[in-house]
Amino acid sequence: NLQKKGELRGRIGVLTKTEFYVGYNAIIAAYIMLGGLKAAAITDAVQGVLILIMSVILLLVGLWKIGGFANLHNLVPPDKFLLSGTGTSSYAWYSIIAVTFASLIQIVGLQHNMTAAGSATNENAARFGMIGGGFTKRVILILWMLCGLLALAIFSGRFGGQSQLSVPEYAWGTLSTYLLPVGMIGLMLSGMLLGHMPAVGLTAVAVSGLVTRNLYEPVVRGKSPRHYLRVGQLVILLVLAASVTIAWNAHSLESLTSNMILFNTFFGAVVLLMFFWRRLTVPAILISFGIWIVIQAVIPMAVGYTSLRSASALTLRTQEYSIESRRSATAADVAATRATKEGQFIKEVQAIKPVGVFFDDVALRDTAHPELGYEGVGHFVAENWLMYYPLRAVGLDMRQFPKAGLTTVRWLFCGLFPFACLMLLSLLTPMSAPDRADRFYVKQRTPVGRTPEEEQEEVEKSFANPTRMDHKKLFPGTNWEFAVWERADYIGFFSCWVVVGVILGFLYLVLHLGT
Repeated sequence: NLQKKGELRGRIGVLTKTEFYVGYNAIIAAYIMLGGLKAAAITDAVQGVLILIMSVILLLVGLWKIGGFANLHNLVPPDKFLLSGTGTSSYAWYSIIAVTFASLIQIVGLQHNMTAAGSATNENAARFGMIGGGFTKRVILILWMLCGLLALAIFSGRFGGQSQLSVPEYAWGTLSTYLLPVGMIGLMLSGMLLGHMPAVGLTAVAVSGLVTRNLYEPVVRGKSPRHYLRVGQLVILLVLAASVTIAWNAHSLESLTSNMILFNTFFGAVVLLMFFWRRLTVPAILISFGIWIVIQAVIPMAVGYTSLRSASALTLRTQEYSIESRRSATAADVAATRATKEGQFIKEVQAIKPVGVFFDDVALRDTAHPELGYEGVGHFVAENWLMYYPLRAVGLDMRQFPKAGLTTVRWLFCGLFPFACLMLLSLLTPMSAPDRADRFYVKQRTPVGRTPEEEQEEVEKSFANPTRMDHKKLFPGTNWEFAVWERADYIGFFSCWVVVGVILGFLYLVLHLGT
């Protein structure tokens, strides 16, 4: 009855930020401590199906509401359908390459990915499971991209007088509230939360295992397995508490996500070199990690929370410039005589305002007193600051870069610097425990057995003869541990590229439906 009178939505309660964070993480902590990795895997499987179904429903309802793909193109500017951004975007084709490069490095260092791959029963299960899951997520991302375009269409002010969204991060929730009935909103919310819970839980389990086994157990020896299990469960609570603290103080979702990915590139570089370069040393990792902490945390905090935020040398801005674009004319354009009919392509000159070179943004300290100068807003990008003068020395002034250029500099730095630092310091420090390294690399080259007994037997043979699998090395007699490819490697690698092509083709098709 309340729904018929339009009063039901007003009766839905809203949790405070504190209630949500505490309640949400309490649920995760409970099922992870009780069920561990298996609980995370089952939850992940359930949410995958639910979120896919709900995404499709949201899309179908949204497209029906606005009048299909053709009207979607009438309501959304043409540049929003491009595979790479225009001059106003942080993501041109070259910055996308830089982001992809750094992301490929950092994903190797994600502890929950290592845990998921290592929990498989055999190598093929790990290969197909990780690759299949990764590609499936790409398809869902395309559906979410379409939902973003729907939000632009509905809340751009051109469709039914809907007001514009002031915060892009509210698009998903606002779109769901606008398009779905109350019960479906509940399912959508459940799907989104279930989609996030396994990632949080799996990360908490992985970090807990690393801390308990590699830090606590070597110091506190001789305890029972039950004791170490209890310590691991306590670490899970600490990890979740730390995650709440980080989320609570985040400037924005986009900034937080970027910073977390970029911070993790160091660990990805360590893992890659650990697997493929025998010369990597422990002192080099520790010293490099200290340098990385200074770049990623100490410098941004020292600048962001002091008067340095207003220093003229740190509040540099890019130069203003203009770009010309084409878009479909709307009824408002016809009324303003900018076009003769709706749908006609018209040219539009857009001024690109200056942005901060070293900060997320730069603004006047006091708009009433411009003479006081500027101050940085948001995160201080230490990577761009470190690259500013080296680039100037070779004739490249970052103040003349577009926004995408600044993004490219930062992501390339984070993708390359950890390797340079780790390799240089490794060559300057002595190797430790070469016999331990022999056991590690020969075990990596020994195929996983069909049974635990067969596995142990093959590993013991390899330990007894560390050169047993040297014929599998691509560069024998060197510190490089790249393996010679087998038939399955060739098939898998090139098959993946075929799937990549299919997904990109699907994306291109989706973006051009209705044109």
